Amino acid sequence: MITDMTTNFNQQHISSPNFKTSGYMAATGSTGHYYQQGSSPSMGHQQVTQAMPMAVPMMNHPLPMQPQQQPPPPPPTFFPSPVPSRPSPYGYNDPDSQTYCNYLYQVGFLQGNFSDITVSIPSIAKTFTLHSLILSRSPYLYQRLIQLEDNATVIELDYGPVLPDAFQTIFTHLYRPLAHQDMTYLMNEKPQLYLELIGIAEYLELPLKDMLMHVLLSQGFNNETSALRWVHYLQPFATHSGWAKTVDDRLVQYLTRGLSTQLEAFSTSVKMSGGVVIGKNPTHGYMTSKTIPLRGMTDLANLYATLPWIYLKRCLEHPDLPVQDTIQRYCFTKKVLHLRSSTAIAQGEGLITVGLRFDGQQQQQQQQQQQQPTSTKKRFDDKDTMVMTLSLIKTPRRKQGKWDPSLYEVESSDEEEP
Repeated sequence: MITDMTTNFNQQHISSPNFKTSGYMAATGSTGHYYQQGSSPSMGHQQVTQAMPMAVPMMNHPLPMQPQQQPPPPPPTFFPSPVPSRPSPYGYNDPDSQTYCNYLYQVGFLQGNFSDITVSIPSIAKTFTLHSLILSRSPYLYQRLIQLEDNATVIELDYGPVLPDAFQTIFTHLYRPLAHQDMTYLMNEKPQLYLELIGIAEYLELPLKDMLMHVLLSQGFNNETSALRWVHYLQPFATHSGWAKTVDDRLVQYLTRGLSTQLEAFSTSVKMSGGVVIGKNPTHGYMTSKTIPLRGMTDLANLYATLPWIYLKRCLEHPDLPVQDTIQRYCFTKKVLHLRSSTAIAQGEGLITVGLRFDGQQQQQQQQQQQQPTSTKKRFDDKDTMVMTLSLIKTPRRKQGKWDPSLYEVESSDEEEP
């Protein structure tokens, strides 16, 4: 048997390990049998021992597997484990806030248990049995609660007529706040109720108003169908100020700028440059016969022809309407009025006249003269201070009358003169 010496990195000679108990792989014989860690050659094969071709460093020698240590046993306890509580049918033991809100909504609002205040709304002839602690989320109702006399349990809200579900939804929000998907559903499926919720939220000074406004202004005006729908529902709120004016201005801006861009009604790249001047007003040379008609302009004219008068006037006179000049605005307006004359909406209104109006800017130029030195001041002619704009004038239709001859008959006296 040949014993060879291996050399480690410290240049020390040590005896090679026994192949039967070694932890590395060795090959024997010409057949190339490999022996795994801790294994011995199988019976029936003759073991041939030969010198190792290369020295194996001992530092790469794997260590034998150590038995895993078991964790120490837990210390003994002297207190019995708590008995699990009986689960509530409403999941009250769940720490989720939505679960608490659902519990308050089901037990407190729908069932009316433990209520201590009644809210009466005479305009819709409805009363709600509610809870003072929940109502105090509204700053307005909080002030009403602290001003109640002793033993008073009724609060009367003086609010105009609304849909029956409007206050029901607002009080639901106090118990269980509306989620974003709830607001989106109400905006798309119940737009009138949605606008009334904004008004009631403003009346009760709730932050819900800002949330509803954000959803409406960001997602409400996407296409011509939605714009026409909001035109219809916003008309009853035309006299309101505050939030209604904000929504109304955004709607008009979409009808003029946004919808014109989506339909490509007016060309923003190709313009006539003939230098035509009407008086002192350049028109950039717009000519109907030399301008390619756009399909989007016809689509926009058909939509404008169905607008109520208040929105029709504001859109056609709006400065954000992307027309090339006043002449193009005038031609587009005439086209809209021609299409409108054949609709049913034009039968109940008076005659609409479109004309070009010349407005002065004398105050602005007087300020410019005051800022200039005396030597550089010059006399401005009135024609130079005129700006040509378009104006729509509506003449109310006169009612048809009937002549009654009896009103003009002279009564003859029966007595004859002597």
